Amino acid sequence: MTIRLVALDVDGTLVDTDMLVSPRLRRTIKSAQEAGVLLTLATGRGPRSIMPLVLDLGFTMPQICYQGGLIYDVKRAQILHRTTLSLALAQEAIAWAQSAQADISVYIDGRVYLESLRHSPAFYDRWFGLPIHVVPDLAAAVTHNPEKVLFTAESSVADTIHQTLTQRFGRRLQVLRTHEMFVELVANGSSKGQALAWLAHEFGIERAQVMAIGDSENDLSMVSWAGLGIAMGNAVPDVKAAADWIAPSVQEDGAAVALEQFVLNRAPTAADSMTVG
Repeated sequence: MTIRLVALDVDGTLVDTDMLVSPRLRRTIKSAQEAGVLLTLATGRGPRSIMPLVLDLGFTMPQICYQGGLIYDVKRAQILHRTTLSLALAQEAIAWAQSAQADISVYIDGRVYLESLRHSPAFYDRWFGLPIHVVPDLAAAVTHNPEKVLFTAESSVADTIHQTLTQRFGRRLQVLRTHEMFVELVANGSSKGQALAWLAHEFGIERAQVMAIGDSENDLSMVSWAGLGIAMGNAVPDVKAAADWIAPSVQEDGAAVALEQFVLNRAPTAADSMTVG
């Protein structure tokens, strides 16, 4: 069946660490758009953070943000759908972080709140891309439901945080390993897969006509839900196991290869192989 809607994860799928869309992927996206295919980003980032990419690539579809917790209409600058984390659970997470001296950030209304800057300004700009507010007491600053809570740590410490929070919060919320340095808490009922299903329904697109491409644990739901789920070559094992097809890695322009093969229905050319990355 013809693909009409494509959801692309950002980090590790659309872009590598340099945050640049490769020339090959840029051309492929443009060809898909010219063919009438709708494209959306599906990311843990907020609308303001992804807007430079959205405008640069000419995306006009609503965008999936905060791990599916928010769907943002870029044409009208409006929130179409929103799911937040309960204040009580957020406060419990803050209390745990303070006792463990963990690096915690809370996302509320397009801003990030934290108690100290443990990294360089470039780090926060690269990974958060939102206004940063340093407050003396995070618990006092968080007065209503946040979009998500994020823990930052070196990989081995993040492993421990992931395990500890999973045991502590059980089924009360979702604990996601979204990057080797990041562990995120989001509400139950909030996922990229559910947001993609909502978006497809709104646009009258059948599940079989949807393709999703991702690499991390937070992409598992949309790769599983889509009629055609694509795992990047650099994807975690669970995403690869759930995928219908495994693309090359982000360094090898895997997203472009997937779009060429399944959306544009053409095999890679010699010219393509010369523009990898």
